[in-house]
Amino acid sequence: MRDRFFVEGVHAVGDLVAFAADDARKLATVLRKRTGDRVQVVDSGGVAFGATLDVEGRDGRDVRV
Repeated sequence: MRDRFFVEGVHAVGDLVAFAADDARKLATVLRKRTGDRVQVVDSGGVAFGATLDVEGRDGRDVRV
């Protein structure tokens, strides 16, 4: 099973979205995810996307859906 994270707003395929700070910390320090790793993202509209992490900078908050 993929790791699943909620992101604010309604998104479409190809969007670059940012995780909440707590989720970004969990991804980077607890789960040790890196650029290219896959997760599942659920937006405010209830749509689930497969997403590839695109870590930019130290906070690692961005993901491409």
